[in-house]
Amino acid sequence: MANGARADTLAEGAGAGSPDCGGNRVEDQFKEWWLGPKAYKIYLVGSLTGRETERIFRGFQAQHELLTPKIGDVPVEISVVDDLGTSTGANGVSRIVSHTDDALLVVGHVISTDTIAALPNYIGSNPPVPVITTRETSADLQCPREAAYCPVLRMSPSDVDQARDLVRFAVEKKPAGKFAVVAGDINSGYTRPLADLLAKQVTEKRLAMDLFRSRSEIPPRQFVNGRYDCVLVAGEAADAKSLVARIKEEYKNSAENAIEPIVFLSDASFDQTLLMGGGGQLMDGVTLTYQLGRYDEDQPYHAYGLDAFDLASALISMANGRVLNGAVPWSYRLRRSINMHRVADARSILLQAIYESFNRHLEFLSGSGELYKFDSDGHRLNGRFHMWQVKGSKLVDVDGERDLPAGMQAAESQRQPPHEHLLAAPFRGPSFPRFIAGE
Repeated sequence: MANGARADTLAEGAGAGSPDCGGNRVEDQFKEWWLGPKAYKIYLVGSLTGRETERIFRGFQAQHELLTPKIGDVPVEISVVDDLGTSTGANGVSRIVSHTDDALLVVGHVISTDTIAALPNYIGSNPPVPVITTRETSADLQCPREAAYCPVLRMSPSDVDQARDLVRFAVEKKPAGKFAVVAGDINSGYTRPLADLLAKQVTEKRLAMDLFRSRSEIPPRQFVNGRYDCVLVAGEAADAKSLVARIKEEYKNSAENAIEPIVFLSDASFDQTLLMGGGGQLMDGVTLTYQLGRYDEDQPYHAYGLDAFDLASALISMANGRVLNGAVPWSYRLRRSINMHRVADARSILLQAIYESFNRHLEFLSGSGELYKFDSDGHRLNGRFHMWQVKGSKLVDVDGERDLPAGMQAAESQRQPPHEHLLAAPFRGPSFPRFIAGE
């Protein structure tokens, strides 16, 4: 009906003694409250100025455009929210999202320190809002101690795994070497804890080591004077480029016939900006860690975004299995019978599916071929860090099967079929809405 026709009808009705416009608004509001949200939401939350985050979210959206999941008869849609890339922003956004009437699940916040700031709000909801983390690696990514249940699925291995794998690879290159461990100055909430974990791994192998918990506090000519065989850097790309440039400058101006140390960088340095502005020549030969054995820089989507959607879809499919089998709370069955939808009911069913997957250690095989298996606390059981190297203008995976931890080679060669079928979608261009919380 046209707007003008609707206005005429309402005017005629008012003249006949019918309820006024205000009454209709109240009736509409009651109807909206009764029915509940028309769709549940998966919130993709992170800094939309970061290219890595944007590619992850694009990947998730690309899959969603090919398959829209449902819980019962309610579709599951996507909202993208910018947390501005700060812990304060993440805390504020998570408080808003956790109190919406449609939040089914969160994928975010991609940066470890931001996700740590946001988790108490999600987990403190009743029922908790489940969270899927992608690139976050911090060992401090834990639920509040008072939480009875922690529905957080961590797709990446942790910094504990990163320290183990990086040091193991470095020791293979220099079994009796002397090490320098350096924490970058950018994002010290990430760099210093990781540097401490690296130092612990080196110490446990009884190797000589110096630990520098700030790049800017390293004394002049320390790298030449220290005669290090390996320098392990916990830092972002800008930290890495500055530090490598300093090392080369020290050795260039050294009168001694010294050999430059091998430099190893942490996962936060794994970014194309490392190679920009002559970085490829500067960083040539440097080794980096990365959570995946592939890097689809030439693709518009990040593998973690594609895989996160596959994982979310599998869990929603498990939740729907519970609906079909009647294994749901009586309150859900009652409200559904009178056409009333509440996201708390849907979250409760999804939480049951997540709890089941944790307890049974179910394996999820994504469309990209990555196998995900979680322990009872949602930590990745079978994750590891791959070793990559800068070769000219490219990043190349260099560690291969020979560097897999004991037992993992056999585990990866005997992958079982996934518990749930996960859709593998071809690449295509999705729309990418950019929303700010409160808009």
